Amino acid sequence: MNYLNKIIKFVTIIIVLTLSLPLLTIISLLTLIDSGLPIIHKREVIGLNGSKFTFYKYRTMVQNANEVLKQWKSENNKLYEEYKEHTKLKNDPRVTKTGKFLRKSSLDELPQLINVLKGQMNLIGPRPITYIESTLIDNEKLKIRNSVRPGITGLWQVNGRQETTFKQRIDLDIVYVKKRSILFDFKILLKTIPIVFRGKGAF
Repeated sequence: MNYLNKIIKFVTIIIVLTLSLPLLTIISLLTLIDSGLPIIHKREVIGLNGSKFTFYKYRTMVQNANEVLKQWKSENNKLYEEYKEHTKLKNDPRVTKTGKFLRKSSLDELPQLINVLKGQMNLIGPRPITYIESTLIDNEKLKIRNSVRPGITGLWQVNGRQETTFKQRIDLDIVYVKKRSILFDFKILLKTIPIVFRGKGAF
């Protein structure tokens, strides 16, 4: 049954990627025109059992986004305080014009289908986190969280999305791992669709 699920997932993603090719091309061109290269943002994140892998998404920020964040930290900027609590900013000045649209529509997540194809991620699961983010999590919670593959969408994405704090997102990830089942995944997937179309909680 597990082997059959893998085949179904593989075929489904290949079909989705093929059908999305024109859209992927348009997004790539818009990103290139708006803010140049690179088009894809690559980041090392933590996956199943603490393994590391390269996570893909469309770049939605200016090219020197990390340097700007370090500057805010050194200046004790209020924006950095907000970032520390949420690991996100509601009105992030580093986000490009195209990036705002991609985030609102969640189209920036499409390249993660490659991660799913490579067996590094699932469609449903906890959000991939960086090593630095992992140091902010209690060891026991981190162990539970890392016991499953991360996903493109998950429980906290359908329960407040980016409006939740980092701590709330981790707690929801733990709830997901403990309640995980095919039916639960299906319910999350169904809830994700209208939330994405409405752009609710995305920034």
